[in-house]
Amino acid sequence: MKKLFWHLRLLIVRKRFREIRWSFITLKLSDYFGLAKWILFRMIGLSRDDQVVKFETKISQVLGVENVVSFSGGRVAFRAILQAMNVGPGDEVIVPGYTCVVVPYAVIHLGAKPVYVDVGADYLIDIEELKAAINNNTKVIVTQHTYGYQDRVDEIISIARTRGIRVIEDSAHAIGKWPDGSAPGLNSDAAFFSFENSKPLTSFWGGAVATNNPEIANSVNQIKKQTPTHSLFAEILIANHVLLASILYHPNIVGLGRYIFAILLRLGILNHSISESDEKGFEPKNPIRRLSNPQAYLLLRQIDRIGEIESRRRKAVNAYSELFGLENPDIPLLRFPILTRDKQKLVVQFAKQQIELGQWFQAPLHPESSDFDAAGYRWGSCPNAENIAKLCINLPTSISGSDLDHVLKLAERYIKV
Repeated sequence: MKKLFWHLRLLIVRKRFREIRWSFITLKLSDYFGLAKWILFRMIGLSRDDQVVKFETKISQVLGVENVVSFSGGRVAFRAILQAMNVGPGDEVIVPGYTCVVVPYAVIHLGAKPVYVDVGADYLIDIEELKAAINNNTKVIVTQHTYGYQDRVDEIISIARTRGIRVIEDSAHAIGKWPDGSAPGLNSDAAFFSFENSKPLTSFWGGAVATNNPEIANSVNQIKKQTPTHSLFAEILIANHVLLASILYHPNIVGLGRYIFAILLRLGILNHSISESDEKGFEPKNPIRRLSNPQAYLLLRQIDRIGEIESRRRKAVNAYSELFGLENPDIPLLRFPILTRDKQKLVVQFAKQQIELGQWFQAPLHPESSDFDAAGYRWGSCPNAENIAKLCINLPTSISGSDLDHVLKLAERYIKV
């Protein structure tokens, strides 16, 4: 109740009309109108094209990867890859000790064991710790492009190949090609993406597998084919869900959207991207589901302007790097991480200015309310990750113009690194 009154006070005593938030930041108003028009044409039979196939073809061209298979979420795509690799009881899967809890849960739901490896100061999996964690039961290594930083995939592949171990790239925070011309899924066994509402591209839910391995691609496709396609009625419901959620999170809704969103969540009209069952590790009743045509439609529109999206992010990253005197990675980070001992104080200060500071991750497994015992995580096993989680805030990168100037001004005033 105290938190609610605090938010309401911020709503009334506003220093700025427009909010800077994380959700649906790559969508434009024209995308919503386009989706509404498309679903209307769908209802009256004037549009029968398969947007999902178009999306899978388009993203494979962008990445330069032979095979892309879409699903209803990143965790679903990851599970499909694990199933295609026949991961099961007795197998161990190495994962970073700084990740979303749905990653280890996907491993556990197949009867395998997640093995957590600490990260370094660069937020990426520590190579020496990784080598030490490998044993005869290790079947898969999951490498993660945290915040959009390119992990050392080729080095990890080299380590894995000598032991016959598979490599999966968790690319939930990154999409597109790296400066060196490589891309997720190009050289590893497979990569998976997430299109949740705060990811590089968004369709509220959604995910995909990218791979150049024909056997994995065939197996993943077979897994997908076992699930039913969406009916027209289901597509209409999904489109309405996405439209409603994205409108409520629009930065110009003067903060009211978050409260309406919370009420609709309570009523079951909208859903969280991570449910309570996800946090507690319960296996979903229908773990494998497809991406829908309305979601694919939105993703296609964003892919068509991916150059614009990445350019905006890169400019923000360059500005933050210059401000804090840090080495410029010159890549379109999803979020710009900063370590500070004033974390909670800064979150409050920026909120008063209508800026939502990111707090990925507040614990080695996100979200911090997750059941760590159920996920097999032992506190103290990844000290670097645990320390980073205490100190890390994230600055937004999908902003430009006056929004970026506003964040830079406050960052210069309040953030000390």
